[in-house]
Amino acid sequence: MRKLTLNSIIILTLTTFLAAIASPVKVKITDIKSKSKDPADQYIEGELKKDSKFFIDRDYLIVAIPEGFEGMQTIMSANDDKKQKGTDFLSFTVDKDVDVYVALDSRADEEKGGTPPTWLVEGFEKQVKDGEPVAVETTDGGMVTVNLWKSSFKAGTITLGGNGEGSAGAGSNYFVILTGQSAGASVDAKSKLSTTWANIKSN
Repeated sequence: MRKLTLNSIIILTLTTFLAAIASPVKVKITDIKSKSKDPADQYIEGELKKDSKFFIDRDYLIVAIPEGFEGMQTIMSANDDKKQKGTDFLSFTVDKDVDVYVALDSRADEEKGGTPPTWLVEGFEKQVKDGEPVAVETTDGGMVTVNLWKSSFKAGTITLGGNGEGSAGAGSNYFVILTGQSAGASVDAKSKLSTTWANIKSN
């Protein structure tokens, strides 16, 4: 009976530990500002989940999400801003170190004859897994998927360029996906795991 109880505790502990590491780390996002084509368009925070919107001015939905990205925070953009230029188009402030993913219209990729924005190529890395772009599938019939480009930032104000800055092929605007860097969460999870193991051994 003790063995069964011990095994149950071990399984529960490991499950909790792995979930803590895999879960997105929430950050506080403030001061979202854009040089939008329409001054009335206010970019807002959202969440990356199935059937969620990613534009504030369109009803397109998320269809499929890469493993590990479910539940990450987003900054919803205006699709009408797809041709906006400049290197300081969008800015926002975060209270933790973050990994930022720019979800770019896949038609802007070189493989499809497009050209990604200059600032994106210079400051971000396109995410690839098993030779294929890491992508989010949408109901936007034009682009269908957005490919993810990643960069890491310290806590503070982050500035991104416009979708049309030095680019070609993107018929839709990008939106932003972000998560707090997981080092702190992993350390906390490991600490809890160590404590649980200590309690098991003492019994």
